[in-house]
Amino acid sequence: MTTIKTHQDASKEYAKLSSKIRYLASPDLLHYQSAKTYRSALLRNFNRIKELSQEKRKILEKELNPILTSNHSLSKKEKDTLTHYSNTLFNASRMEDVDIPLFYRITNRLLIDADKKGNTKDIIHALDRYIEACFAIMHMSSRFDFCDPTCYNYRDYGLNAAYRLLSYLPQKKFASLPDDETKEIVLVNSRYICALFLCSDSYGNEKINTLDFEQLKNSLALTNKSFYKKHAPNYNWEYHEFRCYEYINGLTEENNIRQFNDEQLEEIYHYTLAMEEMWNKNEEFFSAICPKEILNLYLSRISFLTHRLTVEQYRHQLDTIIGSDTKGQLSYHEDILNILVLSEYLYVIHLQL
Repeated sequence: MTTIKTHQDASKEYAKLSSKIRYLASPDLLHYQSAKTYRSALLRNFNRIKELSQEKRKILEKELNPILTSNHSLSKKEKDTLTHYSNTLFNASRMEDVDIPLFYRITNRLLIDADKKGNTKDIIHALDRYIEACFAIMHMSSRFDFCDPTCYNYRDYGLNAAYRLLSYLPQKKFASLPDDETKEIVLVNSRYICALFLCSDSYGNEKINTLDFEQLKNSLALTNKSFYKKHAPNYNWEYHEFRCYEYINGLTEENNIRQFNDEQLEEIYHYTLAMEEMWNKNEEFFSAICPKEILNLYLSRISFLTHRLTVEQYRHQLDTIIGSDTKGQLSYHEDILNILVLSEYLYVIHLQL
């Protein structure tokens, strides 16, 4: 095992071991010519996985478990250790995750400690990271139908934390927040909270859908309130407004699988037009966030759902988006676009059978 001198070294070693285990657990089928050779490779890999897992366990027992299972107030060194592991194990902006369950345990311990000490800034930061962990577990468990109860549980944990952040939005509390960073966390959460409604029990659930939609409208309304702009002058309000529009349109993904009603869909249509207007006024900025092809998909989908396009016209629009000459221009958005278009296209084909 690699010699470990600091908790930074340990967290990197833990991440490295986790990545190796993930790779060994899913060898590339193309490298094997028969089921027999693949089976032999798996057996060899499982033996190696056992060894690597034991090394991971040693790091946990030495570095983290004593802190995670304790009840005392964390020292600065202990807090720094947990924070460093947290940042190593999960990075949403880079779409990297090493060990989501451990990431959750760490964020939960940091939140418990922040609540005990009562420092507003630390509490807000801990809530923010804890919400990320809850959503990550929701997303992970949603891949498996039998994990629905897990998804619901962590949805509820995340929502409780998110509503705590929303409690800082009333004007007196918001004005008292210590710095721009904590204000930004609260403002971003006012729209990000809606990601926590995305369990399968929201499909056709009028109560959840209404809560989700109304919260996004409330978040959008902040952009027109001078009080918040005065107290958060460095916040990117234009970006916030655009993201709210995008989240609102996203409510109709997978051909309105969540079953928003006609009145709500009509509202969403007009919000999407406002999004298009923003995009056209500042194409250079917004095309980096939402390429034109994705915007066209949003417009086509909501136009179809509000009966402004026939199924044949909608399919033609999807064909146009799929056939657009964008190779090398969409970067990581390309995978997102392919997934979104495919889910809509399958539904259109089903309608035309």
